[in-house]
Amino acid sequence: MARKRRFYGLLSILVFIAAVLFALPTTGLLDELPEGLRKYLPKDTVNLGLDLKGGMVLRMEADMSKIDEDEQSDAVDRALEIIRERVDEFGVSEPVVEKVGENGISVMLPGIRDAERAKALIGERAVLEFALVTDQQLPEVLAGIARLPKYADLLTQRGIYNIDGRYYAPLQVEERLEAMVEDPDIERFVPRQHKLLLTDEKLLQPASQDWIYEVVGKLEEAYGEPVDGFFQLHILDFGRIIKGEDLTNAYLDRDQYGKPSVSFEFNYSGSEDFAQITRNNVGGFLAIVLDDKVISSPYIREEINGRGQITGDFSAQEAGDLAIKLRAGALPVPLKIVMEDTIGPSLGSDSIKYGVTAALIGLAIVLVFMFVWYKASGLVADLALIINMIIVVAALALFGATLTLPGIAGIILTIGMAVDANVLIFERIREELRAGKNVPTAISAGYDKAFITILDANITTLITAGVLYLLGTGAIRGFAVTLAIGILSSMFTALIVTRWIFDMRARRIKDKRLSI
Repeated sequence: MARKRRFYGLLSILVFIAAVLFALPTTGLLDELPEGLRKYLPKDTVNLGLDLKGGMVLRMEADMSKIDEDEQSDAVDRALEIIRERVDEFGVSEPVVEKVGENGISVMLPGIRDAERAKALIGERAVLEFALVTDQQLPEVLAGIARLPKYADLLTQRGIYNIDGRYYAPLQVEERLEAMVEDPDIERFVPRQHKLLLTDEKLLQPASQDWIYEVVGKLEEAYGEPVDGFFQLHILDFGRIIKGEDLTNAYLDRDQYGKPSVSFEFNYSGSEDFAQITRNNVGGFLAIVLDDKVISSPYIREEINGRGQITGDFSAQEAGDLAIKLRAGALPVPLKIVMEDTIGPSLGSDSIKYGVTAALIGLAIVLVFMFVWYKASGLVADLALIINMIIVVAALALFGATLTLPGIAGIILTIGMAVDANVLIFERIREELRAGKNVPTAISAGYDKAFITILDANITTLITAGVLYLLGTGAIRGFAVTLAIGILSSMFTALIVTRWIFDMRARRIKDKRLSI
């Protein structure tokens, strides 16, 4: 008996110390300590879910119009994994990415502030291709398209202009220009295995390159209005294409002028194809195409082996996001955002305030009730309950769990369940004392007889929490996690911590009256 008591005591003390250490970072109290001491202490805090931290929710539907029916399920699953990779590299803490229905994907991003950047990173397909520029065929192609009445004015009167042998269009005609490029009716004028595409970046004034100033000036003269940006038209040969799926790496870099760029590396097969195409076309241009938009068309000066660089009018953030998309790979299907919602941090802070207030009120009521009903023994249960709350917070931080509003509800529920075990034990002890047994015997019998009932009740609740976690999503899982942690913690404090305290008391009071 003495050996068991020492074991319970040592285990209780060690768990309590560990719980305090892992719970402290969440309270922010460690911030006041010197840096030299903090580096030896835990740093993980409890992650807050979308409903507490704020952020955004996206619901997307996959466009299956060009996917075979037997491949649709696999396409959505692959899109799911690619989105998870992109979100992970984006640096969002505790995102939730899950499949909804047959073709839907739901993405929850706690803490996100730049919604447009997040949508671009997640929803864009990022299909990367490399194709040779064959702009010498462009005049003939545009002449054919000009015979279509719906585009005649755009090509012959006001919209697309030949400036120094290249074709440009002002930003003002963007909508009609994109409709023309995507129109199947123009395909008969475009050579086989070729595409008519536009530059991706709208080159805005002022810009560093002299040729941009020159183009803008001539375009304004031809168009008769100020031009804020422009597109350039290209004909590309897609018969000898290199696909981005052969990339092994892509990362943020700097070009020769110190501007942000994206460097990339090919696998062996891609390196061989890239070397062959660049070797055979020195003196030409190789377009880098992302989602059917030309983002760069560098001059081929020499054979290129295994690696290259995408340059353009990028900011560091844009180049970094492009590198993330290229590393994660292209989405197998287009995704359309059908619902988006942004939750402000003020709403989340209100949820935390009211949730914590509810938990504290519940805790206070339970603490008072246990003291009034069970006297000094109730104080032991109160101490165990406080330790239980510390263990729950520490476990959430240690395992990287995400606390949501339903999770707070799970903690509040745990408060009641934590003392439930103590109530069963105390009532058993009371029965043994009424039967005339001395205090040590009554305590031992009370714990032994209540054990099976406590175990049975908590195992059934754990099974329920497990089912909720496996079949639930998002917030329901958060509730299940906190509930499960609370159950295990309450069993420990009720059966180990309080047992140790009562055994210590029993040694002192022996045959005296137990305050219960």
